[in-house]
Amino acid sequence: MQIGTENQFILAYSAYQKPTDTRCLEPHLEIARRILGKLPQTIIADASYGSEENYAYLEKEEITAVVKYGSYHKEKAKLGKKMLVKSRIGRTTQPRITGRAQPRKRCISTEKARKH
Repeated sequence: MQIGTENQFILAYSAYQKPTDTRCLEPHLEIARRILGKLPQTIIADASYGSEENYAYLEKEEITAVVKYGSYHKEKAKLGKKMLVKSRIGRTTQPRITGRAQPRKRCISTEKARKH
């Protein structure tokens, strides 16, 4: 089941027998075009819709796409692991982020400093 919405209103829907989301985007948008008389200007979809075919279709139809590619999360996780390993062996210059609050430096105004 595919549903197209805008401002929480359902504009179009379509149902398919067991195909993946990747193969449903173009047919669903064509149904939306028939119902609405035009295609949307922008598409926001999760990574399951990310494919070269879908990106090419959206580009051809001049639709702004906010669609992650299928391996986005896997690549991001690998990158995170690599950075963690590098920081553990000291090869990175990036600051470590910890859950502990950093101590604040005390500032003394010049008037108080003169009195002391």
